[in-house]
Amino acid sequence: MSVVAPLPQTGTVVSDATRLGRTLRVSWHENRELMVVSIWERGTCKATFHLAPNEVPGLTAALLEGPLAL
Repeated sequence: MSVVAPLPQTGTVVSDATRLGRTLRVSWHENRELMVVSIWERGTCKATFHLAPNEVPGLTAALLEGPLAL
């Protein structure tokens, strides 16, 4: 079993709108120069995705465009 690191100060946790106990965790790891997006379910990390700093603006733009399309 792996050790879970606490959420860095530059990050956030968002609860799933339809699934109780599931969260999306976004954290910035300055020492590794990575943004990590992870899916958690009841305290267990189910998946991670690592983004390089130059990939973050594209993800941010896509997230901002979504609500505008609704």
